[in-house]
Amino acid sequence: MKILAIDTSTPSESIALLEDDQLIAELTTCIQKTHAERLLPSIKTLLDNIGTKLEHIDGFALAIGPGSFTGLRIGLSTIKGLAWSLNKKVAGISTLEALAMNLPYSDKPVCPMLDARKKEVERLLVNPAEFAGDPGKIKEIGEEFGSLEENLSRLLVRWEELEMKKLY
Repeated sequence: MKILAIDTSTPSESIALLEDDQLIAELTTCIQKTHAERLLPSIKTLLDNIGTKLEHIDGFALAIGPGSFTGLRIGLSTIKGLAWSLNKKVAGISTLEALAMNLPYSDKPVCPMLDARKKEVERLLVNPAEFAGDPGKIKEIGEEFGSLEENLSRLLVRWEELEMKKLY
């Protein structure tokens, strides 16, 4: 099964093509153009480079936030239009959970953070050992919205709590 996945939740844009559990190709850009200007050309470039057509895609996946509201709207409307026109299914994935999956076998808690502007962050604190690479098993240790200072303070306290549990 071929899945075309995109992430437009941040200023950078990522596109990947997966077949079953294998990454076939990926493209990440961070340039001055908006997602509206570059998303479809980037998808075309990725597919052209590996000799695949949209008609060969079995489904779509996209990051659904948190993140840039405009970027998320552009990504969602693009994928929704492609999926509708090709009669394919779409799966939405939490941006923070996708970031946490970069360290699926860590024995330490992982805390992906995204800039929410105005000195605020979105964050997710998870213990990857509990989900062992299966995003369906992700259990949040905590997800909160607040200032960078508040979140870092909470994370430090939570980290110390987790480390103390290991000692006893």
